[in-house]
Amino acid sequence: MNKTKVVFCIPNMVIGGVENVLVNSLTELLKNDSLDIAIALHAPVREPVHRAWLDAHPEIPTYVYYPLCNWFEDLQKYCRAFPLKPLRKIVFSLYKKYRRVISRRNKIMRRADVIIDYKNLSFFKELRSVPAPRITWVHGPAKYLRDNGLAPHVNIYNHIVGLTDDFVNEFRRDFPEYRGRVTRIYNPIDGDKIRAMAAHGARHPGRYFCQVSRLDPVQKDIPTLIRAFNMFWAAAGTPDVDLLIVGDGPQMAELKQMAADLPCARHIVFAGATTNPFGYMAGAMATILATRYEGLPTVLIESAFLGTPCISADCPNGPREILMDGRAGLLFDVGDAAKLAVHMKDIWQNIANTRQLIDTASQNLDRFAPDAAASQITHLIKEYIK
Repeated sequence: MNKTKVVFCIPNMVIGGVENVLVNSLTELLKNDSLDIAIALHAPVREPVHRAWLDAHPEIPTYVYYPLCNWFEDLQKYCRAFPLKPLRKIVFSLYKKYRRVISRRNKIMRRADVIIDYKNLSFFKELRSVPAPRITWVHGPAKYLRDNGLAPHVNIYNHIVGLTDDFVNEFRRDFPEYRGRVTRIYNPIDGDKIRAMAAHGARHPGRYFCQVSRLDPVQKDIPTLIRAFNMFWAAAGTPDVDLLIVGDGPQMAELKQMAADLPCARHIVFAGATTNPFGYMAGAMATILATRYEGLPTVLIESAFLGTPCISADCPNGPREILMDGRAGLLFDVGDAAKLAVHMKDIWQNIANTRQLIDTASQNLDRFAPDAAASQITHLIKEYIK
């Protein structure tokens, strides 16, 4: 049987949401004997978790376009002769161009039946001269393409995949000339794996709310979360309830200082980053997502698998779609600390019908099943090899 050769392109495989979703998708797609899968990268896979996964799947060849994680790592011994940073950048830029020219002869790309640029048009330069149909995933709102200067490169792709219905509608509005070339495919979430990890994950004692995210001042809105918790804590009579913030990032020091200046300071706990936050999420009164925008906030889906109610900012894209317009979780306007505080109080005092929220969320999880995503991806591939 002739197999369909599919190349998945991703800049690097580090510990991150997009990379984990790719691994989940490939794990399910490998069950399809009609696909011959390869991976193209911009940097070697050094992360032990993903390296172990690739070693366990030798049937997936990998190809590195220019083997660099940063402009010092592999060229450091050559760059020492160029003490000035601008000169080093020039060396790095020339090296990347050289690697790109060499890579155009790559047989993996040339022999592909379909190429999937899996992370936000990251390979648009390499794919310009490739004859195979090209599909790209956008892990964020459609405005990400314009904000990051990627809009002019959309035309080299035969199809665009977004993660939510909101993305599809936004994309069709912003790029009407491509309205027939966009599809929504939800990220696959392995519920059984999440529940198994939660059983062995760390727990926080007592009653608490939990947010799991990178502490990023651009996308996430942790200051609103902290202000809301302080409002809730004061209005509820200073209860023995904690706010657990799981994650790390460039805003950590600023947030710790902000929390330290509040009356509820001892009840705000920064747990740091972890590869298994599911124990914390499973034990929480609610998972909170304070954010300004999302691609598809998987933390809300993961919480539903764990039977934990959710409170989320009603931002683009995903929360309202995942939480069924508020029937499967509580929503508040972006930046509205007062409303978030009310939702916290409603959860703590059992005013909110958490059982109904959890039941509604649980009954709508099939749309995120790995086999559902794999089926859609396979169908899309077949459409372009006809």
